[in-house]
Amino acid sequence: MPAPTDSQSQAKGQKSNNLFLCYSVLRLEISNLIFYKHEVTKMEKKRAVVSVIGKDQIGIIANVTTILSNHKINILDISQTILQGFFTMMMIVDMTGANLEDLQKEMDELAEKLNLKINIQLEDIFQAMHRI
Repeated sequence: MPAPTDSQSQAKGQKSNNLFLCYSVLRLEISNLIFYKHEVTKMEKKRAVVSVIGKDQIGIIANVTTILSNHKINILDISQTILQGFFTMMMIVDMTGANLEDLQKEMDELAEKLNLKINIQLEDIFQAMHRI
């Protein structure tokens, strides 16, 4: 078998360099995807279900939403109605970064003051409890 020429050796070396470069880029992309997935997981929303029930009176929504706002909690969805003089409200809120214990304490104080029943449950616990 004849010895490879310089151009053949050069072409073989360039192919090897290209493969190494492709492998390096692929490893970098995989590392970036793993980092991105980790960052997205860290930033996932911690959602909760808030329910409010009691005799209808002025200021229920204002008081509840003020407490949520003070805790930097965003309301994602809300439904409220009055049924034969009883106020009912359900909210889905973003609790990311909020302290559930502090929030529950303030809501308990409000519930006692206005004679309401206010429940806060993290969404995953709520869903687990209501799964058929």
